[in-house]
Amino acid sequence: MKSICFSALILLVLTTPVVSQSWNMEWEKLSGINTQDFYSDITLAPDGGFIVLGSVGAGSAADLYLVKYNSEGDTLWSRTLVSPGNNIPGKLICLPNDDLLILSKSTEDEKTSTHLKRTGKNGQLKWESTLENAYTGNDIVSVSESEFMIVGSKTESGAETPHIWLAKINEKGEIIREKTYAGKGCANSIKQMPNGQFIIGAQIAGKVKNDCDAAVIRTDSDGNEIWFSHLPSPNSKEWPQCVCCSPIDSSFIMVGWGGLCLNDITSEYPVFDFDVVVKKLSADGKLIWTKSIDGEGSEGGNNINILPDGDFIIAGTKATSFSGKVGPWLLRIDQSGNVIDETLLNMRLEQASKAIIAPDGGIVVIGPGMNERLNPRSDGWIIKFSELQVQ
Repeated sequence: MKSICFSALILLVLTTPVVSQSWNMEWEKLSGINTQDFYSDITLAPDGGFIVLGSVGAGSAADLYLVKYNSEGDTLWSRTLVSPGNNIPGKLICLPNDDLLILSKSTEDEKTSTHLKRTGKNGQLKWESTLENAYTGNDIVSVSESEFMIVGSKTESGAETPHIWLAKINEKGEIIREKTYAGKGCANSIKQMPNGQFIIGAQIAGKVKNDCDAAVIRTDSDGNEIWFSHLPSPNSKEWPQCVCCSPIDSSFIMVGWGGLCLNDITSEYPVFDFDVVVKKLSADGKLIWTKSIDGEGSEGGNNINILPDGDFIIAGTKATSFSGKVGPWLLRIDQSGNVIDETLLNMRLEQASKAIIAPDGGIVVIGPGMNERLNPRSDGWIIKFSELQVQ
């Protein structure tokens, strides 16, 4: 189960765009760093700019990297947060006082640990803490300037597989209270709703070896379970990367990866054909519909966000293709899950990690990208599209 929990992370870590008429690019920027680097998360700054979290370096000596762009794509500042080991960026949130909170992991001596770092608005490190080894954190939201809700997994002493885990922690990383939920697995996503409740996207172990299913959990403001919706997918492997709320009909939209096994799923080497999987759930956790968005190879969805008109934008990837059309993949879908428009950026072996809505209604997308084809290394990129128009 541990390998299942980290499968999405592995897939995420490893320029001339090709866009349709409705995808009008305003600007694009590459990191320009000479070593291996990539961008993994982005948040809107209070002044209308964009702050990006990534990593710089490679192998056992990668460090976290922060960079701020203004609304025109100009770099305002950048900062490298040096720490021992291989540091893997996770989530970035902007706190009410403009401080930044970073959730990350590091690997050193074959051990993986979860870390929290808080910086000032210009990236200066204020404090950092490390979760105990029993805990793995995958996503985080702030409930105040000094208290946060974190989700991931907890492995009890002596157990081989983890439980889905949620905890409220203070700025020192100390657990104020915690909850675990039914099923072996881990949570990948958490959002706070306007009423203070939380919606969690999780993956849980399936009934057979090499299988995992998606689950969505709704809790009250203290993390007490309101409902737990298990979404089984026989002979396949599914996990959510992101769940968002639709204020139009009080529903929930989940996006992630869904892999249909092409041979025996319980075999030593199962072969999967992955698609973008999207599911819509009602306010009480009932599955309304599920869509598998298939290309001509393997695809996946990493993030979903709601547009001002009620449609959704999905950031993902075409990972393999018979015709060689691979790279970061952006889709616009309606409330019924129908694809309205899409664009594929011409970058090989890369993904769109996240897409957010800019103050002007445009779309800002980040990800890792290969800069030099003859000297392959990842280069972080950010692209700003103007507000999407329905063709």
